[in-house]
Amino acid sequence: MRNPNDISPPETPTTRTPDSVRVPVPGCPCPLPHVPTEHQRTMEVNSLIFSSEFDSGNLRKAKFDDRTNEYHLYQSRDAQDTAYEAPYTTWFHFSVKGAKPGQLAQFVIMNMNKQNRLYKQDYRPLYKVVPNDVSDPSLPIYNNWQRLPSPVSIKPHAGENLMSLKFKFKFDVHFLKQFEPKPTSRNNTSSNNNNNNTPSPPMTPSSPDDCNFTVYFAFCFPQSYTESQNTLHKLDVSASALASKGIYYHREALTLSLDKRRVDMITLSNLEGKMEGRDAPFHFTPSTVPESESHQNLRAHKFDLQRKKVCFISSRVHPGETPAQFVFDGILNFLLSDDVRAKQLRKQYVFKLVPMLNPDGVARGHYRCDSRGVNLNRFYDEPCPNAHPSIYAVKHFLSSNASNLRLYLDLHAHASKRGCFIYGNHLEKEEDQLANQLYVKMISMNSPWFEYKGSDFSQKGMSGKDKRDNGLTKEGSGRVGIYMATGIPHCYTLECNYNVGLNTGVVGNCSKVRFPESMTAGFAQTVFGESPVYGYSEGVRGLGRYLGNPSRMTTPKYNREMFCNVGEGCVIALLDMSGTNPICRLGGNVPSTNPGRLTSGSSI
Repeated sequence: MRNPNDISPPETPTTRTPDSVRVPVPGCPCPLPHVPTEHQRTMEVNSLIFSSEFDSGNLRKAKFDDRTNEYHLYQSRDAQDTAYEAPYTTWFHFSVKGAKPGQLAQFVIMNMNKQNRLYKQDYRPLYKVVPNDVSDPSLPIYNNWQRLPSPVSIKPHAGENLMSLKFKFKFDVHFLKQFEPKPTSRNNTSSNNNNNNTPSPPMTPSSPDDCNFTVYFAFCFPQSYTESQNTLHKLDVSASALASKGIYYHREALTLSLDKRRVDMITLSNLEGKMEGRDAPFHFTPSTVPESESHQNLRAHKFDLQRKKVCFISSRVHPGETPAQFVFDGILNFLLSDDVRAKQLRKQYVFKLVPMLNPDGVARGHYRCDSRGVNLNRFYDEPCPNAHPSIYAVKHFLSSNASNLRLYLDLHAHASKRGCFIYGNHLEKEEDQLANQLYVKMISMNSPWFEYKGSDFSQKGMSGKDKRDNGLTKEGSGRVGIYMATGIPHCYTLECNYNVGLNTGVVGNCSKVRFPESMTAGFAQTVFGESPVYGYSEGVRGLGRYLGNPSRMTTPKYNREMFCNVGEGCVIALLDMSGTNPICRLGGNVPSTNPGRLTSGSSI
């Protein structure tokens, strides 16, 4: 069996042409280009050119079957062809070009992990179309991912935890019309009408032999390590503009991964309580960053933690669980916004945000593991600084700030259980458990896509074994390991299904209605464990009396905006917990499920 603390060198990425080059900005080190591994390759098969030679790409082999007229595709396992190989083949991400206009191709991914529940819910992978003339297909204008237009079919392999996934795709020349420059008007001088005001480059038209566009396919909405770094780089550039609005933003490399990629930690707050000094460097914190040896890796400024407490949120410990990244993006974008609730959150808390705990797994196109085939979310109980640097760094940071920590939230995705929901801990004291579950209920009051009823706070959920992880238990997961290390009641794992939920919640209109006085006395202290709840003995089951159980309706297929909305709900719920939400939804009118009218007089 593999030794999880073994730190012998993994497969070294081969040197190839970078997939993107960035223009440096003075004072902000530029993200390094991705260097593909030997399993991220380009191959030509029966006139089509397949490629996974980019950040987060995963396609190892392609063959054409003349008998069935199908392209048979094979994914790489996590840490494929190394001593650490793990049997995960759910994530795929590759491109196809060279098709003739109107060509209908049949693709069969031959070695998918069994995900029967997911695909029986009519789950459809994603695709996007990019003109061949484009130098950077990750630009927002070309990031229009959509679900496949027709259903897919699956065929389980007898005696194996594998299945085949078959889908068809027609290379229609009309795809290019979305990139044609829009006609200008007197009131609009922009050469294009896209969201980021980036004009489309001139395009080479399709020919009878080549439709002149590339189609990318992915298991779910992707976001690569390079894309994440580019987003953070833009925020670095805008730091002074954010400061002029009273927003404190700081990015630091908390540590480096095994492949020497950044594990970033972002600090967000307002300027109240900010002190002159900076946090002391940890022994695992790099003094410089990989992008520039001359750029010093400064720690964030200290804050008066008597005035505001720390909320910690992390994402992508499992690299293929990309919905978690968009939940994270929703949190980050909301906290940086001018929304009055975001301002209140920055006033009350110091947010510590880690966007990508497993950057090596993301860049290599893994589904669940790091570069050594390790599920990092099973080592929070005893992380090794050499083998699990990001987990060790996070636990060390949180343990050092345990007395000031108020929320730990780790973001994930789920392939079998429908909906967006929470795994929480089972606490012995009823008042602690009440506060523990009440925060989760508050999320459902602020996001229609989050389902409180799907959440789990069982004792079994804190210690169960997973067959996929060689007998390792959930005692090593983030929410349990951090709870055991810090003792704070608000430690959670957020899960979002890749596809769909059970129901859509009806979020109430904003009002100034609050909890009854018997609950709100000392409420801000109660939910953070600083004093028990007195005079309230109905227990967790009594929450419905005050919060109501609004009607629900069938949920549509999830998209990135829905995942972002769940992220917003996670941080807005903090304000409801402390009774400081300036736009509170805990009462007032409830929108009707009939879009043609609103129901008045109903309350939550």
